Amino acid sequence: MLGMRNLSARLHARGDEHWAVWIDWYEARLGGGELSEKDEIARVSLPNEAWAQGPGFANASISRLVV
Repeated sequence: MLGMRNLSARLHARGDEHWAVWIDWYEARLGGGELSEKDEIARVSLPNEAWAQGPGFANASISRLVV
């Protein structure tokens, strides 16, 4: 788990890329927590144009959708 904590810290340090949305998702999965279907659909339904603009834009878009 040390590797994941190191990765998590490195991603959090890149604040302009909004990786918390994925770190929270991953940790919830590890903990067995349920995620809403609406949030899961929001993640996979993000338009290709948003993904093409890079992680900062895509992750921020997801963050706004999964409140």
